[in-house]
Order: sequence, then C-alpha cells, then structure tokens
Amino acid sequence: MFPSGPPDVVDASRLPRLQPATVSVTFDKATSHPPTHQSVGTSGDFMATITKAKYLTSSIPSDRVVLWLELDTAGMGTYMTYVPGDSIGVRCPNNPDVVAYFVRRLSIATDDLHIGCTVQSIKKNAASKSSGSSSNLPTTSLFQLLTHHYDLEAQVKKSTLRALATYCDVDSTDQRALLYLSSKDGPLHFQNFVESQHLSVVDILRLFPTCRPPLASVLSLLPTLSPRYYSLASSPLSSQPHKVHIAFTIVEYALPVVQGGTTSRLLRRRGLCTSWLHALARPLLHPQTTPVNAAVAVQIPIFHHPTKDFTLPANPSYPLILIGPGTGVTPFVGFLQHRQLQRLKHVDDSESCGTWRGNHAVELVEHAFELGQIDLFFGCRHRHQDFLFQRHLDSFIHEGVLTHLHVAASREQAKHYVQHDVAEHGAAVYDLVARQGGYVYVCGDGMHMAKDVHAALVQVFVEHGHMTHQEAEVAWKDLALRQRYVRDIWG
Repeated sequence: MFPSGPPDVVDASRLPRLQPATVSVTFDKATSHPPTHQSVGTSGDFMATITKAKYLTSSIPSDRVVLWLELDTAGMGTYMTYVPGDSIGVRCPNNPDVVAYFVRRLSIATDDLHIGCTVQSIKKNAASKSSGSSSNLPTTSLFQLLTHHYDLEAQVKKSTLRALATYCDVDSTDQRALLYLSSKDGPLHFQNFVESQHLSVVDILRLFPTCRPPLASVLSLLPTLSPRYYSLASSPLSSQPHKVHIAFTIVEYALPVVQGGTTSRLLRRRGLCTSWLHALARPLLHPQTTPVNAAVAVQIPIFHHPTKDFTLPANPSYPLILIGPGTGVTPFVGFLQHRQLQRLKHVDDSESCGTWRGNHAVELVEHAFELGQIDLFFGCRHRHQDFLFQRHLDSFIHEGVLTHLHVAASREQAKHYVQHDVAEHGAAVYDLVARQGGYVYVCGDGMHMAKDVHAALVQVFVEHGHMTHQEAEVAWKDLALRQRYVRDIWG
C-alpha cells in the first residue's frame, strides 16, 4: 500500500469529522431467537420456491454466465400479482463465512449470537444526522442482524476509515495508514487501495490487526443490506400466473491486490446475491450429482417491486422498439410473451362468445386485435455462447409477435453494439417513432450502453427528421415526458 510506509504525521485538519457511535446494543439472555430466513423488520414478502433452473449461456468456458430461474410464489396461500415490466426484490443473506469471521474478529461470544439483541439509536440533537443504518430495530438475535440486516461487504467510506482508526493501537502503522487513507491528502492511495479492491469493513479488520472496535461502533458504520432487484421475464397471463421467471449474470470478477505500491496478484470477488442464488440452484442444475435424500425445494424471500413507467402501452397496436443487450433483454421477453398471450386470449374470448371457429373468422379476430410492429435490438458477445433466450425470441418471430430481431454480436464484428444497429436501421426507427407513434424501451447498463444508445437515437432524429442536434434532444426529452421513451438502467 505504502512503499515506504504511511506518513508519520497526518494533519488533523485534513481528516473527516469523527462520528461517534450512533447505536447502542443490549442483550437479553432470557430470550432466544433461532435462525430464520426472514429479514429484520420486513413485511409483505413472499417465500418463493425455486422450481426450475438452467444456464442461458453455453458451456464453453466464458467469463460471463447467465442463469435463469423459475420461482413459485404460491407457497403462502396467495401469489404475487404483477404486470410486465415489474421486477422482484430478493433479500439475500450475507456470506456465512464472512459473518463467522466478523464474529471471531470482534471476539463475540458464541452464546450471545442467538439470544435477544436490541439495537437502538442513540438520541441526538435535532441538528445532528445519524449516518448509520439502524433506527430502533425489533428485538431479534445478533446472528440474525449480522446475517440479514447489515451489509458486511459494502465498500467502506473515508469517514468509516477515520472512525476505525481510533480503535487501532495509538500511533501504530495501522492507525497512521487508516488516518492517511481517510484524509484529503490520500485520495490517490484511497482510490488505488480501497476503491480498486472494493474493500469492506471486514477486509479492513483483516488487513489492520490492531484495529479492535467495539460492536456498537461497527454497527453504527455499517449500511443496511439492500435487496437486489431482478426484472421479470414472464407474463401474468400465463397458464401458471403464480410462477415468475428471472435471469441474471452470475457476478464474478478479479481485482488487483496492491501491496507495497505494486500489484501482486488478483483478488476474486463474487456478487453476493447472484452467487447465493447460484449455490441454491445447483441441485436443479446438476441433479445427477445431487444426493437422493437431499432436499431440492429451496425457498427465498422476495417481494413485488412495481415499475413506475416501464410498462406496455394499453393499446397493443402501437409499435414498440425494444433495446436490451445482455440481461437487459429479460423484461422484453415478458413483454413479448404478454403480447402473445393477449392475442391468444383475444381469439379465445371471441370464439367463446359465438364467433365461427373457421380460419376466416379467426383471421378477422386477429386483425381486430391489431398487434403493432415490435422490433428488438439485442446484443451479445458470441451468438453461439450468450445469445440469451434465443429459442424464445425465434418462436416470437415465427409466430409473428416479434417483427424484427437485430442481433449485435460484439466479438464477431469488431466493436459492433446495439447502438450501431439502431443507427443502421435509423430510417425505420424514425418512421416507427415519429410517424407511427411508437414507444421506445431501453434496458441494461446505464454507465455506457444507455448513453451510447441515446446518442444514436438523437442522431437518428437529426439525420432522418432533418433536425438540429438540440431539436433532436428536445424531441426525445418530450417523448420521455410522455412516457414513450422509457429506460430501465443500472450501474
């Protein structure tokens, strides 16, 4: 981290303001709380059962693996109602190995893990704001709090390092290093050491052995463990509306380990929720290796997360342009399935009302439904490796639900992405949006893809609508205000 060690003296005026502990912790040995899968202080969750699982990517060695899951939400006597475009929140626990290390590192007695534990906010004056994640939590066990409530692997902030430094041996190398990393004089070291390695409080406790903070102080510094959100790739009109589908990339990446100013090795990091779901789904993914007596019915806590505006127009005749590379295509599979089932339901309902069942009458009914043109711009690396939902999309094409499918395979064509296909088909895009009242949906990475796609859409209006760049920007802004240009992006 420091080739010649941390500075001997750190200017106190360059340090963040020291925040005192914001919570108190008390134990009640008279009560016990056995472990549960339920998060602390939550309500309205469904315990969903993972009923099916499969990989959407090929078995060819790849640094990107996408997993599809089917979840049954009917286990609690009711099931989740939703519309296409909605998502679910998944409440995942912390890694048990991380929890175990945290307990050992803070010298927490095993007997204290499952007895009653109350975390209360310390009263402050009205002008003060608490930076911790805890208000007055319901009494539960410390094990439950560490497993389901506090995020033990969130990246630390400078203020967290400043607080932890006070619990190191006075004037030790550990204390001086943490103070310097938190100061205004150490931004480059903070970036190279903390941010580049995504260091958490647990990592800091591993790397700085003289740091011995009390439990209440650490809990004051930890954020709440947030749910992870996944778009639904299914329709509530299906024959099994209580079953929903999700798809996600199993997050795993390597980070450089910086020691003595040089990179010594790579540190493997895994996504907390995706790796947990992957582990739970293994018996379904590899049934031949699962012991006969192993329980394969696994339940996870989820809740409905309705969308605000990422919804299909009520009138199915409006054209749709769907832009979703990678797992960004997931909600669009739900869109297409919903339009497919709407058309089938329309035909069935009309026939049941006395419409003649001959082919000619059905054609008239289908025409009356007026399913508008739907164009999908999808992106992947290799068509034979990560063309997600290929079978479903081909079926939608075959059945006339999906009009055009444009696939940008970035590793097969030099740097060819969805925005390039949008530009290539700019005349059709402009016609569908500007002349036919079409809707545009973008889903996926917000750091790069969404910006590049937006730039391509603006250029489409410049070239084919004969607008200035400013006029085109205003036109897309107006479409967004009218919810005809809607984005669901992350990152």
